[in-house]
Amino acid sequence: LPGRKALVAIKAVEFATSQLAIAPDGAIWMNIETKGLTRLDPGLTELESYSFGYGMDANSPDGGFSSLLIDRAGLLWAGTKTQGVTISNTQKNAFTHALNPAESSNPNMPMVNNVRALAASETGFYSGGESGIVRLHQKDGTVLQEVALLNTLDSGPKSATRGLRIHSLVRRGRTLFAGTSGGLFSASLQASDRIEKFSHIEPERIATVRALRIAADDSLLVGTDAGLLHFDANFALISQTQAGAQALPDNMVLAVFEDSHKRLYVGTRNGLAIKTANSWRSYQSEQGNPRSIPGNLIRSFTEGQDGKIWIATHSGLARIDRFEAS
Repeated sequence: LPGRKALVAIKAVEFATSQLAIAPDGAIWMNIETKGLTRLDPGLTELESYSFGYGMDANSPDGGFSSLLIDRAGLLWAGTKTQGVTISNTQKNAFTHALNPAESSNPNMPMVNNVRALAASETGFYSGGESGIVRLHQKDGTVLQEVALLNTLDSGPKSATRGLRIHSLVRRGRTLFAGTSGGLFSASLQASDRIEKFSHIEPERIATVRALRIAADDSLLVGTDAGLLHFDANFALISQTQAGAQALPDNMVLAVFEDSHKRLYVGTRNGLAIKTANSWRSYQSEQGNPRSIPGNLIRSFTEGQDGKIWIATHSGLARIDRFEAS
């Protein structure tokens, strides 16, 4: 991407990649479709792949992970496609269940097996999937408890919210936002982070929401199937950005990220868009050009402690080392 940034395609990862998280030791954790949960060592030369089986400390052939989060203690929370949430110390190969709805004794526990979204709470995490949201929290530092919040997003007639898929979750203060196949919802968090009720936001304007991000100024970035919406802290619309020559390469937004320099990254199904100051530029994969993104389907972003930006695409992993003058 000449004149704008120095970008490196990571040769060790040339597979369909999604979901990125950086561990305290600098290792990159990701989901690779053909390998499962994968760790790329800080030297960017060696891959280690893991998958999870019931009651096992090592690998099984399952290998489907749809969300990742590393907490402040360095624990890796991994949402699987079929078996709920697993948890691991990023320095070990052992995985244990933090949430397995199929084994829960709680009759109100929603069957959140395919965990598409994880978001931190004050005492644990929220987990969202095919049929609801569950709050996970720790007791005595080691025992993981399961708390069912709701079986459907409760706003108006249940027929309007039944069967919604949770694509993304993000927390801002005492509010939890949920991006779903039926739009954007929010809930005020009560004592102990419990959710009483979700409210539907802007139902006429917003359809499917696939990505959410809280910006440094507490504004909300909402990636939809019809472009990117930006709301201020009071939920007034600041801007709507759609596909065009000077904006997004496609209207279906799959990932949104703001880096430590307040640059905005938007991943779509047909390329990457970056906003610096008030200017947008879009980028697509160029065959034979090692400085272009490896694939146009952009699924996830993260930032390392050194300020480098990591980008997961359907054709491999890329890293932006630095931004250059135009």
